[in-house]
Order: sequence, then structure tokens, then C-alpha cells
Amino acid sequence: MGRAPMPAPIDLTHATSLSADQDAELVKIRGVLIDESTQGKDLVLTMQLGSFTFTAYLGKNAGGSTVQAIPIGSRLEMTGVWSVQTNEYRQPTAFRLRLRSAQDLVVLERPSWWTARRIAWLLVIFAGAIFVSALWVVSLRRKVDERTETVRAALESTADGIMVVDSTGEIATYNDKFRAMWGIPESILAPRDRNAVVQFVASQLRDPEAFVAKLQQVYADEDAQVDDVVEFKDGRVFERHSEPQRVKGKSVGRVWGFRDVTEQRRAARELESAKAAAESANIAKSQFLANMSHEIRTPMNGVLGMTDLVLDSELSAEQREYLLDAKRSGESLRELLNELLDLSKIEAGRFELDPIEFSVGQCVQQAVSTLAINAEQKGLGVRFDVAPEVPDQLVGDPLRLRQVLLNLLNNAIKFTSAGSIEVAATLETRRESSVELHFTVSDTGVGIPSDKLDLIFEAFRQVDSSTSRKYGGTGLGLTISARLVALMGGRIWVGSKMGEGSTFHFTAVFQSNLANKPAASSLISTAC
Repeated sequence: MGRAPMPAPIDLTHATSLSADQDAELVKIRGVLIDESTQGKDLVLTMQLGSFTFTAYLGKNAGGSTVQAIPIGSRLEMTGVWSVQTNEYRQPTAFRLRLRSAQDLVVLERPSWWTARRIAWLLVIFAGAIFVSALWVVSLRRKVDERTETVRAALESTADGIMVVDSTGEIATYNDKFRAMWGIPESILAPRDRNAVVQFVASQLRDPEAFVAKLQQVYADEDAQVDDVVEFKDGRVFERHSEPQRVKGKSVGRVWGFRDVTEQRRAARELESAKAAAESANIAKSQFLANMSHEIRTPMNGVLGMTDLVLDSELSAEQREYLLDAKRSGESLRELLNELLDLSKIEAGRFELDPIEFSVGQCVQQAVSTLAINAEQKGLGVRFDVAPEVPDQLVGDPLRLRQVLLNLLNNAIKFTSAGSIEVAATLETRRESSVELHFTVSDTGVGIPSDKLDLIFEAFRQVDSSTSRKYGGTGLGLTISARLVALMGGRIWVGSKMGEGSTFHFTAVFQSNLANKPAASSLISTAC
């Protein structure tokens, strides 16, 4: 219809009541948002002014703008067309405000976050948190008490006296064993005064100055560890151990442990004395046995010599048989005496090797030739072989090497009823000035049970030790052989299968020269 200035809105903010007088007028009114909803395309805001309520309508996208979400309880100022709905008696029943655009709505004050409902919920949450925290504290205290009791029980159950000091060196805790071991009165321990405890303890020791100096040295170095003994004036001895106590790599104190080893030390001294006495008695026994064996062997050689002289005379067949039996018995007795003499000398530490230059091939050949007749009487073949790489001339004790070979050969012949016996010598290792030879003596005899292989080298031990055993012997031959091999820098062992035979191995070290090459005479491979 034309242009005119915008009419000024009627301010209803301070109105004490709402009436129909302003119907269809442009008004301005303030109120508190109590609800927000939509009807079709309209945004409906329910407002409260004092004791009255009214609704404001704003079409979506009205005026080309939208309204952001407004919190309930916000204080708003609105400008729009006032509409009053009346009943049949022209009395107002509802008040409405039609907003032209979003610019007609101004948020004066947003509601406080601290609403009664939220405060109530917060109180409930705080109460729940306090209750849970109280339960957690109670549970934690119970666990701490349990752990403390566990640690205390562990301290009390140990056989050692334990004392723990903190990072400042003051006493943190200790067990009853510690107090009892040192005899410290509770009146001194209760104040946890380290100096008083150290003075009381040091007064009981043989060397209190050294004890105090050691403590000062340890406390000066937090990484120091201690393992020593402390001796008392009354003869007691404590082992002392100390090491730093660390938590996450940081030193938080030190643990001291004490163990009473008085009885162990006394028992060790008594055992050492008994051992020394036993060794002395064993040496005396060995020396006595060696002397007696020598004294008995001398007249025995005379008896055998006289027996040989009598055998060279004219005798009847019966007399000759008796004398031959007596000679065999004497020779057996002399062999036994020789074994006892050798064993006693070895045990007494009086046995020494006599190294000379000798031929290995000749030594092996002599040992085989000595017992070849015994093997022939049983129908056994004897073969020996010295490898070409074995030097012919070496420096060693050929008498003791031959003795070992004779012992092994004698056993091989004794326990073999059919088949053959082989002796071999090979080069094990060659060094700058020495060689190690490997000797083997193999037979096709009865064999040795596997559970007896480690016993046969012990003195007086035999595979069959019963009085009714088939094979005789004292059981000293292998023992002496093992000792002789050890003196020659080697070792001895055996491999065997029941019913298939045995192979004895031993090594020995001899002095040599690299320029010493095998001679033609040492390349021996002979069967007897």
C-alpha cells in the first residue's frame, strides 16, 4: 500500500499481566525459555514471564536465517506480532508471538550449568566416588597389611639374622633372629639408633676397630657388597653378607644378613684334622706295606733260586713235579708281592719313572714274546703291530710301559679261551718335543659287563669277586696299570661286549725330536 516507518514495538517486559489489548500489535517482550518444539515447519518456543506463559512461533528459514539450539532456561528478548486467543466470552485463553525472523530473537542470558538436578547428580557421583575410594583404601590397606605380614613372616622364618637400614643408614626393620644372635636388648633396638647398636655389637668382637671401619667403608659406597666373617671373643663365628636394596634402579637402603657358622667351622676343622690323620695313616700303611713286600720278596727270590738249582739236579719224576709246583706257587707269590710293592709305592708317593731312550717296537715285541708261550698253550694267536708313523726312538720308561702291556696281555690271555689277541701302537698326536702314542690290546674273550667297566680299574675290584670265581688274580694289575699310565701323562679305558671280547686302550706321552723319523726296524707287524 505504500511505505512508512517501522512502528516502535510495545514493551511488555514489565507488564504485570497479559491482556488482549495488544492483540495484533508489534510488541517486545522478555521471558525464560521453558520448552522448545516444532509444529510442522514452525519452531515453537514456550516462554514464561512471571506467572504467565506464552508461545513464540518462528518459521524455519524465516527471513533467510536459522536459529541455533537454545538451552532450556535461557533468558530471551523477542520482538514480533502479538496474538491473543480468546473464548466465547472474549476472555484471553492463550498468548502467542509471531516472530518475523531470527533477528527478532535475542539471547540475553544463558542458564547456569549448576542446576539443582546437576548438583544432585554430582553429589551422587561424589558420594559414589568417595564410597569406592574408601573401599579401595580399605582393600589396599588390607593388601599392604598382608604383604607386610608376609615379609615379616619371611624374615622370621629364615635361619639368618636380618637387619634392613634405610637410605640414611638408620635401622628400618629387623627380625627376632638378628636380635637373638647378637643378644641386643630391646631397649637398644627399639629407638632404631644405629650408633648405639654398632657400639653394643662391636664390644663383643675380637677386632671391633676393623668391624667399625668396614661399616664406614660400606656406607661410603652405596654399591658395595660384603661377604666376610666376623669373629667373637667367645669363639663364635658369623658369616656376614650385605648388598644394596634397590627400587627401580635407585638405592633405598641396605640389607644385612648374618649366619652363625660356628658349628660348621668347628666340624670343618675336625674333618680336616681327621682327613690329615687318615692320610698320614694311609701313607704309613703304604710305607709299611712297601717295606714288608720288599722284605718278603728278598727271601722269596732266594727260595726260587734254590728251587731252580735243585731242579737242575737229578730228581725223580715225583720230586720234580713237587718242585715245579712249589716254583709256580713261589712265582705267583712273587708276582703278588711285586704288585703290592708297586701299589704301595704309588700310594706312598715314592714311585718315580726312569726315563731312558728306547725303541717302542722292541718294547712291544718283548712284551708279546714274554707271554707268547702262555698264549700258545691255550691255542691263541697273538699279533702285534706298530704303525709306520710311530717314531722308533723315544725317551720314556720302557720298563713301566712293558709292565702295562704285560698286565693287559696277561688278562687277555686269562679271559680268552679261543680266538686271538692283538696289540697295536699308533701315533695319537705329535708336538714340538713330545709325542702321544695310543696303544690297544684286543681279545676275543668272555667280555666285561657294561656295569663293571668303571670298576675294574679300582684296587682289589674284579668282575667276579666271589670265592668260587673261575679266574684268579688279585685285581691289582689294572689298578697299577691305570696309575702307571697316569704317571706317563695318559689315560686308560676299555670297550667290551659280553661274549665278543674286550679292547683296552691307553695313551702315553714320550719325549721326542721332530727330526726323529721311524726307522725300518720299528715298522713291525708280526704274528706269533
